[in-house]
Amino acid sequence: MVSGAKGRFGATPTLAYGHQMTELFSPYPGSSQYATEEQRLKSVGHQLTPDWQVADAARRTAHRDHRKEQYAYHTARQEAIVATRQRAAETKHEAKLDSLLRQKNRYVGAVATENAAFLRTQAGSPFLQLS
Repeated sequence: MVSGAKGRFGATPTLAYGHQMTELFSPYPGSSQYATEEQRLKSVGHQLTPDWQVADAARRTAHRDHRKEQYAYHTARQEAIVATRQRAAETKHEAKLDSLLRQKNRYVGAVATENAAFLRTQAGSPFLQLS
């Protein structure tokens, strides 16, 4: 039976606390829970950072690269759409300007013809022509 004097920690096996706590309970060489320095420090000694940090950094790098690819794809797509719309707008604008220029030329030509006819009648000479 477990003595009540130890409180709630009396029934807890030392292996449940983890490796360092186990070693603190039985630190002498030759005991069943004793760990040599190579066993204790091998997870720290063979690498500078733990595996989970390396995996996390790799995951974050992969995620960042994926986001950059997505950003580049969508940026290129938006630029292509804008270029297409800009080309269509410029074509339409040029057509409107050409139409206005033709309209202005027709008007000027009609006014010039009308003025020439008026001048011919005023001068009384059918041979007066503007060219």
